[in-house]
Amino acid sequence: MKLVVQPHQISDDDFGPDLFGRKNFGIALANIVKNSKDPLVIGLDGNWGEGKSTFVKAWQKILDQENVPNIYIDAFASDYVDDAFMVVAGAITDYVTENAPAKKSTEFIDKAKNVGAHVLSLSAKIGIRAISAGVIKETDLQDLGKIGEDISKDISSSAEKYIKDRLTNHKTERQSIEHFKSFLSTIPNSLKEPSESPLTIIIDELDRCRPSFAVEMLEKIKHLFSVPNVNFLLVINKSQLQESIKSTYGANLNAHTYLQKFITIEATLPKKKGRNGDIEKYCSHLINQYNLPDGEWAEFFTTLGTQLNCSLRELERIFSNLAIMLISERQGAEIHEALIATVCTLKVMRPGIFSRLVEGSIPIEDIHEAFKYYPDPKNDNYNMEYIMKWLYICVMSDSDFNNLDPSDDLRRLGQLLRNRKNFLGLLVQKLNSFSAG
Repeated sequence: MKLVVQPHQISDDDFGPDLFGRKNFGIALANIVKNSKDPLVIGLDGNWGEGKSTFVKAWQKILDQENVPNIYIDAFASDYVDDAFMVVAGAITDYVTENAPAKKSTEFIDKAKNVGAHVLSLSAKIGIRAISAGVIKETDLQDLGKIGEDISKDISSSAEKYIKDRLTNHKTERQSIEHFKSFLSTIPNSLKEPSESPLTIIIDELDRCRPSFAVEMLEKIKHLFSVPNVNFLLVINKSQLQESIKSTYGANLNAHTYLQKFITIEATLPKKKGRNGDIEKYCSHLINQYNLPDGEWAEFFTTLGTQLNCSLRELERIFSNLAIMLISERQGAEIHEALIATVCTLKVMRPGIFSRLVEGSIPIEDIHEAFKYYPDPKNDNYNMEYIMKWLYICVMSDSDFNNLDPSDDLRRLGQLLRNRKNFLGLLVQKLNSFSAG
């Protein structure tokens, strides 16, 4: 039995397996970036673990087929760099070096180098922030207080002389930036295989970066890279990115309004809920990936995943826990699919309740609260009712259980377990010994 799910496979010339029916959305998104006459910054919003990175890597194949030049940047892998400009300019340099004539590549590097020398300075950084949000961070002011120390390495130990030089060179810096932006706009038509479509730069994992780096990336895109024939697709968790903005500029800043200054179009990664939705499809997919034995695993995990609104990544962790538990079991061990599925799910989604299960005396009301599922005669969710019935059997006190009528369904089912009161606790102990990260 496998213990780790295999990553989504994308072929060299195709979108790949379209498990969630997102290819048509990808085609529509490609048409937008291909046909727009204005420079776009598109924010592709989706919760963590919903397959955004997988989608955009597959989406690049659609762009390739449509002859749309494109670049992928993992921002999170690069946020150790001091300046976001260097991350984007470096990725463009690599692309131009590989796909444009050598002369064009050399020219771009020269122009990017000149701009980089200016934007890496503290005063330019503060200027861009002031333009973007109308505010300056306290840490920038602290850095500005040390400006003599910072600039002495490159220009002069005198802050006075530095400021004078900055004023004198302002026109030259502005011209360097304008020349850079103008040149950037010509890239698609200057490639070895010229394209009439704009260059599309995908910035992934932006919301996972250091807040200051994420905000700086937005600002540099807006003020240095927003030119005709260049589009950006920002792959984000919008709510988390807004938290990064607040962390950088203060909780009183309207992060939604701030973000609207940078994003031209908002798009949402499609997610189908309910019957035959993404969770059900992915649970069935994971059953096959892990080569799990026949049974009702997919049905129970779909029910639990839907009830707790699990992300795709959370489902992967849940199934990894299941695989570890099954592969470590002794031959002939009691396998109770509903309860095992529930414990594996709680381990990932409700760790506090999971830990309390080992006590054997957790009130059933707390479990109802954890699942946001409450007894209701009109409820037609048979699988959740079935799962809750087994949980109630396991947490019920001995006195309450023994007082049940012999014909009661709970009494009859409870007698099928070898160790009713300790059954959940034993499952928890097994998962605590071997747990998927």
